[in-house]
Amino acid sequence: MIRPKKFMVLGALLSLGILANASNGPEDDALQVIRPEAIQAHVTFLADDLLEGRGTGTRGHEIAANYVAAQFQAMGLKPGGTNGTYFQSIPLRSAAIVPEETSFKFARDGKEGTLVYGEDYFGAGDVRKAVSTLSGDVVYVGHGVTAPDFGIDDYRGVDARGKVVAFLRTPDPRMPPAEGAHFAALETRLKIAAAHGAVGAIEVRDAETDKVQPYDRALRQSTLPVMAWIGPNGYPSGLREQVQAPAILSQAGTKKLFSGPIPEKSMVLHVSVSLTITSRLSDVKSPNVVAVLTGSDPLLSKEYVVYTAHTDHLGVGVPVNGKAIYNGAYDNASGTAVLIEVARAFTRLSPPARRSILFLAPTAEEKGLLGSDYFAEYPTVPRPQIIASKL
Repeated sequence: MIRPKKFMVLGALLSLGILANASNGPEDDALQVIRPEAIQAHVTFLADDLLEGRGTGTRGHEIAANYVAAQFQAMGLKPGGTNGTYFQSIPLRSAAIVPEETSFKFARDGKEGTLVYGEDYFGAGDVRKAVSTLSGDVVYVGHGVTAPDFGIDDYRGVDARGKVVAFLRTPDPRMPPAEGAHFAALETRLKIAAAHGAVGAIEVRDAETDKVQPYDRALRQSTLPVMAWIGPNGYPSGLREQVQAPAILSQAGTKKLFSGPIPEKSMVLHVSVSLTITSRLSDVKSPNVVAVLTGSDPLLSKEYVVYTAHTDHLGVGVPVNGKAIYNGAYDNASGTAVLIEVARAFTRLSPPARRSILFLAPTAEEKGLLGSDYFAEYPTVPRPQIIASKL
């Protein structure tokens, strides 16, 4: 049996209290609605093998989305999706890498070498095309961070224009944890690389990287397809100007590429690389779940505060200890369960919250916050009227 953590209930109480205080009314009765047993029941269902890990675009996630929508409907929340429904359907493109048709070659001092897939590196599918290539000279740029506010520029002294940059993915220890986490995100690193004129990027690993995320675990998760939402122009979201990031190296692969230890500072490596990535592409759809509790104030009810928790997880992958279903009880059946019960508590507030509350259960968080990103780009309520959000 899956037991909810105490902090789930505490988080639900704190979440409710923030806006309950804003309503200038007692919230004791509403707080009593949030029961550990209810949270546990939701987690138990959402993390059951029946839902097969709630992978984005799968039948299991559709079941989860319908379950959340039914809960919202039962407590009297209004549909907040499209066409009078509780759903916002998102068009997605999926790309699964084909390892046997993928290669990584490098050259140094006139000598060529080849990295072995799985042992030295792994890749990610490219949603833009079935076969993609990348070649160029390599420059090492440390953590790949340019942050003037912190006096950090890992690109200082190296010319990345037309080059492939190699960087460590771990958070930069020179930055505070919150900012370091932001700059550690792959999307942030790739935007910085593109701003410096790079044509591609590869992640390299040291012992510290493997402490944060063991290579074997990352390799296992790489078998799952990557995704991007498809815009009205038919092109994958946010990728037209983004540099390619086709490979993540193991410590062994890093040593081969660098011909020794990782440098202590940014530098030209005097090595060139040539990569080919083959992907199996498919188009799928997956829904965000959106519901609204209308505020009680005639004027303030036109403003929305968004509460959100994602419904998806990793789905089915390489077996771990003999089990291939990644159930995702903690990530994020627990958060979804709390979102449902917080919504229920809001319906019991007396007096009600003055502003409208929008409850968003997005999909494709594990694929790069795609459901949230799509909602931010195409909100189902007027964007200027969204005044705050809370995870």
